Formats: sequence, C-alpha cells, structure tokens
Amino acid sequence: MSRRSFTMRRCLFSAVPLLLACAPAVASGICDYDIDIAGAAATALEIHIQCDTADPPAFTFADPDAAAFIERLADVGSRAHFRIDLDRFAATGDRYDSALRLGRSVLVSPGAILPRPMDPEAELRLRLSSADGAGHAVGLPVRSDGRYEIPAGAIGEAGEWVLGQFDTLQIGGQAATVAILDARRSVSNDDLRRWIEDVAAGNRRFWGADPVSPLLLVVLPAAGKSGLPFGRVMAAGGATVLLLLGEAAGWDQLYREWVLVHEFLHLGTPLLRDTGIWFNEGIATYFEPILRARAGWKSEDEVWHEWLTNMPRSLPALTETGLMNAPSRRAYYGGALFMLLADIELRRGSAGAIGIEDCLRTVLDSGQDIRIRWPTRRMLETCDRRNGQGGVLASLAAKHVYGHAALDLDDLWRRLGVAIGADGGVRYDDSAPLAAVRRAIVWGKDRYWTPIGTYRAPGTARSFEAPP
Repeated sequence: MSRRSFTMRRCLFSAVPLLLACAPAVASGICDYDIDIAGAAATALEIHIQCDTADPPAFTFADPDAAAFIERLADVGSRAHFRIDLDRFAATGDRYDSALRLGRSVLVSPGAILPRPMDPEAELRLRLSSADGAGHAVGLPVRSDGRYEIPAGAIGEAGEWVLGQFDTLQIGGQAATVAILDARRSVSNDDLRRWIEDVAAGNRRFWGADPVSPLLLVVLPAAGKSGLPFGRVMAAGGATVLLLLGEAAGWDQLYREWVLVHEFLHLGTPLLRDTGIWFNEGIATYFEPILRARAGWKSEDEVWHEWLTNMPRSLPALTETGLMNAPSRRAYYGGALFMLLADIELRRGSAGAIGIEDCLRTVLDSGQDIRIRWPTRRMLETCDRRNGQGGVLASLAAKHVYGHAALDLDDLWRRLGVAIGADGGVRYDDSAPLAAVRRAIVWGKDRYWTPIGTYRAPGTARSFEAPP
C-alpha cells in the first residue's frame, strides 16, 4: 500500500476497493454531490459532497487506477472536497470502462471516478454543472430538484457519462438522448438519428411500448473501424447503452448490423444472472433477426440461415453441460436455441397464436425491465403462468438449463421443414409437420408487417405483400 498526502489530512489508499479511510465508516443516509466540470473540454472535476452525518464519512473507489489522479482537498465542516484530473486519467487509462478522451469530449465511468460512502444503501444525489460551457449526458433518473439519484452500492454498475463538447440528438417517440463523442465519422447526425429512431420503433413495436425511460445512448466513434464493433447495456439506476460506431460506417451499413437491435432488446427483460447470462443473451440473440425481418432489414432466408449455421455450434450447452454451466461463448446461441424450443412448443399448443414473445411482454407490462434483477425460476414460472400450457419453460429448463439432455437438432430442422441446400441457399418444405409453426416463429400471429424506414434488404419484398 502507498500513501498520498492531501491538504489538511492524510488518507490511506488500499488496493481493491480503493479506500480513503479519513473518517469512520458510518451509515451515510443521503449524500448530495455537487460536481463542477472544469474546462470546456472537461479536463477535471471538482466534487463537493455533503452527507447527512456530523463528519464526512469514509469513501471508496471501485477503480484503484484512479488513485493517482484524485486529490482530497480541505473539508469544510462535514462537506468533503475532491479534485479529479480527468485529462491525465483518460490519457493513462484510455478505456471506455474507466475514462477515455475523444477530441473535446471524455467518456467516464462514474464507478471509476466517484468517491462512494462506505454505506451501500446511501442515496447519492448528483448535480453536474460547468461554468466553462462543458456539457454532460447522464443516463440516470432526475429528481424534481434537478439532481440525478442512485444508491451508492449501484454506482459501480451505472452506465458511462459523456462530458465536454459533443453532439446530442433527441429520439422522437422515446425519452432517449443520444450523446456522440467528438471524433471523425462518416455518417451524418440526420442519418444517425433516422437509423436510431427506426431501431427504437422496431423495439417499441415488439415490446408494445418503450421498455425504459429515460435512456441514454452513448455513441463512441471508433477510428479505423467499420460497422458496429461493440455494444453493451449498463442499467444500475437508469439504462445506458454504449455503442461503438465504426468511423467508416455508412447509413445503409447500419441497417445491416445487428448490434443496436440486440442491445435495445435487452432493455425489456429483467436482469437474470443466478444461472448465467444465457437467458438475457438468448432472448436478444433469438429475437434480433426476427425484429430485423419484420422491419424489412433482413430476409426470412437470412434468419433461418443464421440459426441453421450457428445454433448447432452451441448445442453442447444444452446436451453436455446445461446452460447454467455453459461457457459464455455458447450462452448466446445456446440461449437462442432454448428460446426456439420454447417458441415451437408454445406455438404448437396455440395454433401459432402464442409464442415466448407474449410472455416477455407480460413481464415488461408488470414493470420488470433491465433495471430489475430477478431469479431465473421466477421468470420461467411467470412465463408459464402467462402461457397456460402446462409448464413448457420449466420442463425445458429442467432438461437443458439445470440439467443436460439429448436433443436431435437435425430432426428438429426436418420437422420444421428448413435446411441449407447444396448451393448454400435456404430450402423450405411446406409439407413438414411443423411448417406452420416455422412461419409463425418469424412472423408471429400477424403475417403482415409494415416495414420500418426506407432501407430494404434483398429478398424481403414478398414478406410485405398486402393481405388479400
């Protein structure tokens, strides 16, 4: 351990978590944070913290690398004062999960830079301001007094903030803000807004409503890249989606990408982690191509080609280890295969009218979204009650989540009447026993969908013919 000298007092930095042991670790209750952003490009932060205790409490930091860039200044009564050198921290870390500078803007993880009281139940009320013209974008709920709020114990899982000079877009139809960091990109703001609004519209149509509000979408231009290299959702307190945008990505290429559709789908389900990531990732992996087909951005052939190609690679997750013990590389399409099996059984029992998407909407309608943690069994039981078909999900989970059992995937494709031909194209057999179920899986109970936006993938025209 090392020591660092502060004005008026000395504080001990431990390893992980980083501890500023300057006062007893007492329950903090409520702490008001006044965060001043120094410099138009957000070069530093001055943080003043007033907790409802007689003396300033002890504070921790989740990121030990932040220690060299944080200085505790003189306390005034029970008001603690910290200064964080964002420029140096971003230059050293240069990571989007801690701090990263692009031009006149900086992306920061609040869990890396904010002092936290030792009491995880303490309520943090944050106000950000700048006398130098720096902007800020934060994906947390706002109180009536203009402060953001989040429990101290959740700050480490909160989404990134954007500070400094950056472009912002408001997404129509949803209380969503897009913050685009200051770096080169090929796509214009208008085209970027149009695409994001189209993705949000498809997501809204699937869920029946915007799953989460407010929502912050952080767009991080990636130099030398094309497409969308990465995305993720952080949802402690509020929902923030981080999206890497390839510098060379053009408007039409965005509609051929799956990443943002996948991340937006995450917003509509509770976070399940007691049995691994398979459920949340399975939903997003399974329904992403379906949503894009219904929007006109992917053909039905492409949906089935993706599944026929990728699901067999994750079959051992269901047949050898069980999904709860599967490695993460098999959790995505392994989870998607579980969703396919559930969808088939539910649609078989309802003449195609009810699928697993219906139970997911019911859960969201009850107020359970990505900001809520649920145990897996509760999710399965809730879906089974909604579907009313005798515990379909619980039975599948017993076989393939908590246990592992044989599954003849080749026979399943035959019964669905779908295969990849010798020429690499998808072939359908409409005389197959589950051919009607196959069609309902992609198109749901409503065969005809209104395309979204102006982009159309090749081979989609027949999917949007007007009903007779």
